Amino acid sequence: MARPPDVYRGKRVLLMTGAFNEEGKIGRTVRKVPWDIVDEFVVVDDGSTDDTGNEAREAGATVLRNDVNRGPGFLTRRVQA
Repeated sequence: MARPPDVYRGKRVLLMTGAFNEEGKIGRTVRKVPWDIVDEFVVVDDGSTDDTGNEAREAGATVLRNDVNRGPGFLTRRVQA
């Protein structure tokens, strides 16, 4: 299904999620994204000790990485601070 040309009026759609030790799952999640309406999927690898970041990247996501696990809500707390 193609995106209607005038729906977003030049804006981009960004999908973002955090992930901690999701190797074996995150790649499937990224591949299930409706890429006809999502321009970029950002996965924040939250200090994983497995291959979460590489798996997400190989599946097509942009990966940002925290060196240590900061837990759920970290980005929300930072935005509100």
